[in-house]
Amino acid sequence: MSDAKNRYYSGPQTQIKLGVASATVINKGDMVYLSDGKAAAYSSTYDASSAAAAIKEAAADVFCGVAQESSASGETDDILVDISNEAIYQMDLQAAADCSVGDWLTIYTGVSSDGMDPQKLVADTTGSYGMFVCVEDHASAAGTLLQVKMLPQKIFNKAPDVDE
Repeated sequence: MSDAKNRYYSGPQTQIKLGVASATVINKGDMVYLSDGKAAAYSSTYDASSAAAAIKEAAADVFCGVAQESSASGETDDILVDISNEAIYQMDLQAAADCSVGDWLTIYTGVSSDGMDPQKLVADTTGSYGMFVCVEDHASAAGTLLQVKMLPQKIFNKAPDVDE
């Protein structure tokens, strides 16, 4: 489990209240997704049967935002989740790497033994699974902490079904 961190750095936030999926542990600063209308944190149990690319694509499709509060296992009370595409966050890269303004980043999916980390990012070299965009030029020598903004979440930008 990741350490609970306040990842928010600056800028306007848009916080919504979401119930928490049962048996889910969410730490402040976790990237969360919607599961049957409830917040859930990405973890080693998130669709671990798929290849890394499929996991990243599925994760980006249901990405909701960044948890502003924690929730222990079994708690289902609402928590605040920031869904703003304007707020700046300080997130950790999985490993030190060079990043440039405009580079897309996605959740670290890990390997089968350690699973996803809801507070770590890696480069999205395909341009298909982006969840965040880098807002600073960052040299790998500077460490792993990086300033990012959320990309528009696909889950909130779906066209409504229209009956003809």
